[in-house]
Amino acid sequence: MPAATTMAIVGTGLSAATTGASFLQAAKQKDLQRKAEYEAKKSMEDARRALEKNFYEGLSIPKEAYEISKEVLKTTGEMGITAAQEADPRQLAATVGRGQEQGLTAAQQLGAQM
Repeated sequence: MPAATTMAIVGTGLSAATTGASFLQAAKQKDLQRKAEYEAKKSMEDARRALEKNFYEGLSIPKEAYEISKEVLKTTGEMGITAAQEADPRQLAATVGRGQEQGLTAAQQLGAQM
């Protein structure tokens, strides 16, 4: 009988040891999970900050050349209409129409270049 008692004690001791090891392993895994969740949260916050940043905020386009081109187009159109008014009244409508069409095309090209 002493052998059976000894075996029961050893079995209980082994059972307690494996249970304790299991609890330690569970605690270790829980700690690793917390660390992973923290890192994931931190990465998401960094990603959100990067998405909110406006990379083009400090950049500007040089508009002066385009403004000058617009002014030249406007002046040229006005001169064409004035010349047509002073010339033949019958050709005025056709000249104005062509001038408007050319001005619109030039303005669209200028806008595309910008």
